[in-house]
Parts: sequence; structure tokens; C-alpha cells
Amino acid sequence: MNESSTSKFLAGLFLLAALTGCTSVMDVKRGTPLDRSEMWVLLPFSDYGETPQAGERAEEMATALLRVRWDLELSRYPVTKESAALVDLDERQRYERALLWAREQGFVYGLAGSVQEWRYRNGSEGEAAVGLSLRVINIKTGRADWLATGSRSGIGAQTVSGVAETLLRNMLSQIRMK
Repeated sequence: MNESSTSKFLAGLFLLAALTGCTSVMDVKRGTPLDRSEMWVLLPFSDYGETPQAGERAEEMATALLRVRWDLELSRYPVTKESAALVDLDERQRYERALLWAREQGFVYGLAGSVQEWRYRNGSEGEAAVGLSLRVINIKTGRADWLATGSRSGIGAQTVSGVAETLLRNMLSQIRMK
């Protein structure tokens, strides 16, 4: 390969990378269509990443996107005195308490999730990277009626919140509603 061919090849690779913008992976388990006229609740998102309050950020974005996409109002799980004092560090106990409360209140569906990654990666590019899992829980059974997991990274000046919003929008658009 001569120098001209090499430079054309590299220019083509750069153009391809610029056009694709970022990498994204998503898997979805679709169940039966969910009824948006039922009572929905936001359940706690677990935070397994290194960024403080990433779970709360993902909760806020997911709630807003569901309102915009499906005109769906989600009630929010109650914050306990222990949670407010940051004593409630056990993610599973916090989730179980919120699920029990949702059952007592008569909710039918709950949106829960977890954050695996929400940060800028190290290195010269410092790209934004987000990894999330979402599930719509049948409150009566505690089982997931819908599941999605995905990760996305950005390039250049993309922000973590922008990458997260795109990923969440793509994931939540996969919910079938009736």
C-alpha cells in the first residue's frame, strides 16, 4: 500500500467513525404490552458505578422520558429517614422496602433499574460512557414484565448526560404499551 492509499484508507476510517458517532449495545426482553392506564411507580435505581448519585440522575431522566414518550405519570417511592441520612446503603433493602410500599399502595407496575457505568473514561479522548439496566416490575409478583440492558459511549464533546439520555430514550422506546 502506498502513502496515498494509506492516507485515503485512514481518512475513510475517520469518516466512518465520525458518522457512527459512538458505540452502543442494547438487549431487550419484550413481554406482553403493558397498560399505561394502570398505576405506575418509580422504584429505586441501584448504583454500581463509581459516580455519586448516578442512580438518582438515571431515575430523573427515565421518569421524564416516560412522561414525554408515553404521557405516563410515575409516583415516586418514599425517601426514608435512613435514606436521607445516607445510612441506607444496602441497595437491595432499599429496593425491597420500596416494593413493599408500592404493593401496599396498590401500584401495578414499577420502573426499576441499575447503573453500571456513568462517567468519562480515562485516556486522551476521555469519552463519555454509560451502562444501564431497566426493568418494569409487576408489583404483585415482583417479577419483571419487561427488561432492557444497554451501554453507550460517546465521542468528542458529548456529555455523559447526553449519552445517557440517548441510551435511555432508545431503551424506553422498546416498551410496548396498550
